[in-house]
Amino acid sequence: MSQGYKYADESLSIIAAMDFLKTCITPDKIIETGHSIKSLVSFVEEKHVKNGGLPTDDPGRVVRRALSHLRQSGHAVELIGGNFIFPKDDERVFGTGEDWVYCYYLTIQKKQGDSQFPCTIGRTSGGTIKSIRKYIERQARKAIVDPPKIPLLFRTNECVDLEGAIHRILRLRDQQIDALGDEIFMTNPEEVLEIYDFIIHGDPTYTTRTESRNEEGAKKIRKRLLESWSDDSSEAKSRKSEKYKIYFQSLIDELRKEHAFTTPRRVNGDNYHYFASGIPGITYGAWFRKGGQTAVYVQIDEKGFKKAERLTFFDSLEAHDGEIASHFNLPLSWERGSEKTYSHISMSRPGDIEASADELEAIRDWHVESLLKFKTVFQPIIEKLLLS
Repeated sequence: MSQGYKYADESLSIIAAMDFLKTCITPDKIIETGHSIKSLVSFVEEKHVKNGGLPTDDPGRVVRRALSHLRQSGHAVELIGGNFIFPKDDERVFGTGEDWVYCYYLTIQKKQGDSQFPCTIGRTSGGTIKSIRKYIERQARKAIVDPPKIPLLFRTNECVDLEGAIHRILRLRDQQIDALGDEIFMTNPEEVLEIYDFIIHGDPTYTTRTESRNEEGAKKIRKRLLESWSDDSSEAKSRKSEKYKIYFQSLIDELRKEHAFTTPRRVNGDNYHYFASGIPGITYGAWFRKGGQTAVYVQIDEKGFKKAERLTFFDSLEAHDGEIASHFNLPLSWERGSEKTYSHISMSRPGDIEASADELEAIRDWHVESLLKFKTVFQPIIEKLLLS
């Protein structure tokens, strides 16, 4: 029996189970697989009785409730398959997903009594809590003597959307520290968590008053963010760039995860994005054109051909235009170009980045379907022509 055990002679309570899980489970132990609920129930029950507590009729129910509370408060992380891991005492982890948005700061930049101080809000794809810590430490390597504090980690499948939304709100509050870069803001972890709760749940007090396992869907995040931006201020250009970034990130994420169409994970704020075909000089792409049109295309450039050869190859490909056109329900535009410009074959439809969130979802569906069909139709013919 442990002297001074405050739950001695009592049945196991949710509070007691939470204390055991927070203080007795080694952070990051079995980081890849986590702890099963069965092992956690056995551990907590054994510790409780050994320290002088009374046996409990249903310890499984108590421990599950404790895990639920810890998960909601960011002190426990449920992995795929139902196992749990536990962050360090000064960290909290929220949400579900494969990617991450993080908040960290340096103690040398946080003076005693300051309510706000420089915090970095960034994102990264994939990895475990342990690998994210190492990634952040590398990011902050200039402050080797002062390792970064990482109070908040958000798991998500929409890291670009989520990071962009947090940045946007802090910029509207005039809290970006321009001299330190795009990701650093004068804020604090509590404010960042309130913003996260507002974006994900529509309520800045969510994690302190209710309980949930599920992050809001990516469509709702994009819709809330995109519809909140108007084009009537001096920030219109940067807002449009952010819209392009959000849109094309969601496009490449779907193409990568669901169709194995691409491998890159990052986009710029341009009005287009192109994809490698596996053939030098041949790329596929999607872009928003002027005049309220959007398009998909296959491009032939100088990387795989000399200038004259590229034009000759284009002509050979265009000789199959009847066969190719039969696969599409919209007309194709064949742009031969010149020795100084690229050659394109494109297909267009109405579409603008300033459209509503629902319309952008429809455009994205069209881009996905059309890019897949472009590659299915063009790739075999291109490969055959290159071999002849």
